[in-house]
Amino acid sequence: AAGSSWLPALPSVPWWASALLGILTFLFVLPELHMSLERRFNDYKRARITPDDRVIEVTSLVVYPVKSAKGVPVPTSALTARGLRFDRQWMVVDAEGDFVTQRTHPKLALLEPALPTSDDESLVLRAPGMGYIEVPVVRGKDANDNTKRVTIWGEKCDGVDQGDDVAKWICTLLGEE
Repeated sequence: AAGSSWLPALPSVPWWASALLGILTFLFVLPELHMSLERRFNDYKRARITPDDRVIEVTSLVVYPVKSAKGVPVPTSALTARGLRFDRQWMVVDAEGDFVTQRTHPKLALLEPALPTSDDESLVLRAPGMGYIEVPVVRGKDANDNTKRVTIWGEKCDGVDQGDDVAKWICTLLGEE
């Protein structure tokens, strides 16, 4: 039939009752929405790390005096402008001045340095079947006289040659006499 609706007829509700129902719904939903948002915000705040909460814990410390050689566990280390004291202060270079790593010379893993306790003390290197060698560290005026141009990862820098005795000792270790 024309004009008929499939919806049942709604009872007539005064306007103020509809408004009251809307207000009650709003008052009920608003606190729930607020509590839900507050819970999420608090969870976010707890998960966020604030500057006061940042904690760095060092569980072990290893210094590598000679690049690509064995590391030396230390209980403490001074932090200098160049990093940990004595860390990677020395490296092995080939005749062209290019640094040498375990990638090309795996026997470097056998090279065991003993960490100097002062700037005046010699560096001591050990290797299985080779005993040890003391390397008086070249510094000061002598360092200027022994400066060599070296390359590490494609970057040129100045290095200080620590002498022929240690060079021959390391060549023997690497099998490159």
